[in-house]
Amino acid sequence: MAKMDPMAIIMFILRIFPPILFILFILLMFFSFRVAVIGEEMERFNLELSDALAASPLAMHKAVFDPVQLFEAEKKDPNRNIELYARSCDFGYTLELEAIGGKTICEEDSGKCREFCKTVCGLDDSEIQMSAAGTLTGNCGCNIEVFGGNFCECKKDDEWQSGYHWKYGYTPADRSVSVSSVKASFPVGISSTSGVHETTLPAKLTLTSHDSMLTRLACITQKAYETKTKFSTQMGRLYSGYVGVSPSIIFKRTDTDGTHVCIYYRDGPSLGYLPHDCRYMPDLQFEPLELYFDGSLGENEFITAYPVTSYAECDQLKENYEPLEFDTTVSNVVLCVE
Repeated sequence: MAKMDPMAIIMFILRIFPPILFILFILLMFFSFRVAVIGEEMERFNLELSDALAASPLAMHKAVFDPVQLFEAEKKDPNRNIELYARSCDFGYTLELEAIGGKTICEEDSGKCREFCKTVCGLDDSEIQMSAAGTLTGNCGCNIEVFGGNFCECKKDDEWQSGYHWKYGYTPADRSVSVSSVKASFPVGISSTSGVHETTLPAKLTLTSHDSMLTRLACITQKAYETKTKFSTQMGRLYSGYVGVSPSIIFKRTDTDGTHVCIYYRDGPSLGYLPHDCRYMPDLQFEPLELYFDGSLGENEFITAYPVTSYAECDQLKENYEPLEFDTTVSNVVLCVE
């Protein structure tokens, strides 16, 4: 009868143990592997938006922006809360464009500053009021520096501005109502005319896209209105920024013929509603939605936008809603919490 050698058994186990351990490790890695798809939707939106704006009426040539058109864009809304020439239903955005070169140096002749004020602040000859002493009066002048060169300034929105700078677009009222924001900058140019010669100044275009409660509510409403299909968005963190600030909010249009939609919040003891967060979105008809923060809303609840041909209550829509035909005319959108 053969004898078992304990040492041989131990050495055999030691020899096969590392391969077995390696195989188990490979199996663990294989079954733990997950395919992660990172959408980066807001980053892609910023990139596509920069291309669209670079070829829009704001630009004289590809990515060379026209100061006159930029100033006109700012003036289209007194609060500059407007998204022009390119927009997205899902995200709002802020556009900021500024030159990265030096300031315009003054000379004894005030002509250079006059041209600067026309270009940067959109002033024409009839509006320019040259300051007699630096920038103490008027709306255009040469800022006198004790050290260094004097530079041109003009008054824009009651503030003196010494460089090429424009800004407009949607920005959430405060961070508490913003789900997320993504910023990206792109090299561009600004057309600058000096006498009969046109030059291009190096500049930076900064785009900041925003995802907020307002953009999500406005987007499902627009999609429902235009596609004639109901759309939903999950509550999640959407209302967390208002909890403790106001007992309720209302999502509605600014007025009957208004171009903006807003979230209004209740102003404490006065029980009146004040516009808190607004976004440019014309030609959109919907019923106001009021949300109460009494603890009954949960993160798993949804807000659904129903396109309708005539007004109906939410209970009726939830139980008996029938999709609209393609050639049906949508008269309104009803928003319901589900």
